[in-house]
This record gives sequence, structure tokens and C-alpha cells, in this order.
Amino acid sequence: MKHRTLYRVLWCLAGILLVVMGVLFLSSPTTTMVTLSALLAVVMLVDGIIDMATYFTAKDFVYGAGWVLLDGVLTTIAGLFLLFNRTAAVLAVPILFSLWILTTGITHTVRAFGLRRLGSFGWGWLCTLGVLEILAGVLTLFEPITAMVAISVILGVVLLLKGVSTTLNAIFLPRWMD
Repeated sequence: MKHRTLYRVLWCLAGILLVVMGVLFLSSPTTTMVTLSALLAVVMLVDGIIDMATYFTAKDFVYGAGWVLLDGVLTTIAGLFLLFNRTAAVLAVPILFSLWILTTGITHTVRAFGLRRLGSFGWGWLCTLGVLEILAGVLTLFEPITAMVAISVILGVVLLLKGVSTTLNAIFLPRWMD
């Protein structure tokens, strides 16, 4: 019984925090970019350190270990740069988002034509989505404000939905545990 109450309280707390973050991200693209850029900097820093540690602990066993070291050093430097240069970090997030959408669109379009050659059904849908992704990627690449708003809206909606579902877990937990 104690555990059930603890889980309900924790889920309610998490749900409320997620909803608050969702509303904050929906209402302030700048806050979203600052938060994401800090997270990106920390993740890059940790990834770079892990790559360098991998090199130094397993260089005799890892194929292309020198490249792992180079990647680790460059990623660590980039992570530190973004961590200590907040403006560059905030500007990097929309550009990375745009490049991701653009790359995804290109790969989907190329895959669609490969599926067409194989005579697969539905290749046109994949091609259409790929072209739309390419257009969205180009648009957001040249309009970083559009990318910032898109990222904020997407994250805000996802966090709101997750917050509501987490709160519902807390509300309905007693019924699921019986």
C-alpha cells in the first residue's frame, strides 16, 4: 500500500513537471533552444570523453582506434565550445535540426526510388514524404526562427502528452495494481 501511494505521488509530480515544461517550451522558443543547447553540449562532451577513454583502454582491440580518438577529441572540443559559448550553442540547435530533417528527406527519397525499382507498393508515399522533408529541411535551414518554433512546438506537444499520460498513470494506478 505504501508503494502504491509513493508511485502515485511521484507520477503526479513527474506529470506536472512535464506539463509545465511542455507549456514553457510551447510559449518560449528561446527557452527551448537554451535548454536543448545545454543538453547538446553536455551530451557531446560526455560522448567525446567516452570515445577518448575507449581509445586509451582498448586501442589494441578497436579497429580504426585512431579515428575513434580523433572523433573523441573533436567532439570534446565542440562540446566545450558549446558549453562555454551559449550563443553559438543556441544557434547550433536549429541548424542541426534542419540538417537532420534534410538528410532524412534525402535518404527517404533515395530509398523510395530503390523501392520503385524493386516494384514495391507504396514507394510514392515514401518519395512524397522525402521531398516534403527536404523542403522542410531547406526552409528551416534558411529560416532558423522557423526551426526554433518547430522544435519548440514539437517538444512542447510531446512533453504535454507525456505529462498527461504520466498523470493518468498516477490516477489509475490503484486499479492496475489490484
